[in-house]
Amino acid sequence: MNEFEVSQSTDNRLTISLIVMTAAMLLELFSRHFYDIYQGGAMMELLAQVVKTDGFLTVMSIIALCAQVYITGCLWRAFRSKGHWAQWACLVMMIAPVAIMLLSWTTDEESVMQNMENPDISSQQIISAAIGLAEIIAIFSLCVFLIRKCGGRLRQYGLALLTCLLVNYVTSYGILFFHSASTLSGILYNLLGFLLTLIPFVYQRRTMRAAHDLR
Repeated sequence: MNEFEVSQSTDNRLTISLIVMTAAMLLELFSRHFYDIYQGGAMMELLAQVVKTDGFLTVMSIIALCAQVYITGCLWRAFRSKGHWAQWACLVMMIAPVAIMLLSWTTDEESVMQNMENPDISSQQIISAAIGLAEIIAIFSLCVFLIRKCGGRLRQYGLALLTCLLVNYVTSYGILFFHSASTLSGILYNLLGFLLTLIPFVYQRRTMRAAHDLR
């Protein structure tokens, strides 16, 4: 397998989903560092009241997640149509981010403070860790299959996904040892996270091309 053929309408929706996802993630990134980039001015203060609210961040996160789920869902359907086991890895990759987001909504500030004071691990943390572990196993299994058994754009997607996964974990753990409280380091770290999230979806989108004779 090198790539999958999809209908023209699905191809258009995939492109729109990728654009929407990118825009939502950029708006979320911008809102987190709004005061670090712009300061002063009545218009800036008015805009800050919108983009710095938890509601705005939540909406952008939901929009980006829905677009990600749709793109991965198309890949899941492609593997499912061939009866390949990789469909289950894609299914986990679709469900895990949604489950983790729902779990994060059920954690209020008071619960976070209690967990910091109490060394015992809560059931919610265990569930979240289990979901995260299942997602990592699914991603790694899919990457190994794509790199070893596929070619063309599917292999490129596997390489991009595995590379971004490894870089993400290196930077995530590295920040614990080389933490800097500067504004610039915070912006660069979040920008890197944005790129490491976006790049695999760009390659995933490229694994599906329009077959103009399909309806």
